Amino acid sequence: MQLQQYVKVKEKIIIDEFTRLYGDENRSIFEKRMQEVTLLFPDTQKKDKERCIELLLGNDYSLNSFPLTIAYDYVQDKRRTSFIPLIEKRNDELSMNRLIVMHQQHVTDIALLHELKHALTTQIESRVEIENYFYLSQKTGLTCIENIYNRKQNQCCTIQDRNPFILNELFTEYDSCNMVNHLHQTTEIFPGEKNTEVKHTWQHNFFPLAQDCSDEVRNYIRALELMEPVEYSNHYAEQIDLLNHLISQDNLEEPVSVKQKKLFLNYITQFTERA
Repeated sequence: MQLQQYVKVKEKIIIDEFTRLYGDENRSIFEKRMQEVTLLFPDTQKKDKERCIELLLGNDYSLNSFPLTIAYDYVQDKRRTSFIPLIEKRNDELSMNRLIVMHQQHVTDIALLHELKHALTTQIESRVEIENYFYLSQKTGLTCIENIYNRKQNQCCTIQDRNPFILNELFTEYDSCNMVNHLHQTTEIFPGEKNTEVKHTWQHNFFPLAQDCSDEVRNYIRALELMEPVEYSNHYAEQIDLLNHLISQDNLEEPVSVKQKKLFLNYITQFTERA
């Protein structure tokens, strides 16, 4: 059985897990976006490697295609697993292929759900279009990027990049572990995963922040993750950048300090209460 088939068989269960965290009112969002996901395993399936390069190189409608050297990096660098939103504009309509590239050593239920959370919370929204210039907001979870595309010259320029890296990765990994722990009570996605010990990653050093948040705070974060890009960027992204700054540190392998934790919980609670 191809690895994609294991995921396809459990697709409803995966959507159930996202719905459990984000609310049944958002089920249709996850169902629709799940159909836009392309999952490739270039290490173990030769056709996947060829397909991955083909998709990354793009076509005449692509807004964010990649050079050949970078495309090869994605399929050859076995240290990483990546979500790559591939955006097209055809007949004034935007569309996205939610590409996930998984290397063999990362084929785990948690890694899959981690990348799927990135994929399923990604949105694109057009801000304004002037002649050959196209302004686009692209949001993944708590990260939002504003790009200008020059369609005539096929160029892209980032004008604003709000990337609260630690917070985005923390809540993505935390929710992925939550979903896997619940899912593994009854089933698994890839064979043998129920009996596999969870791998400690740098995000786990920040888990005390998420664990000590109230349900109201975690629901607030999830609401921000699903918020449309322009509204989020205009009114909420600066708050999240501040929160991320409070806990940023050079060495991600060090556990979060008591002082950082206190500051974070104090500020995020204030933001939630004012929302």
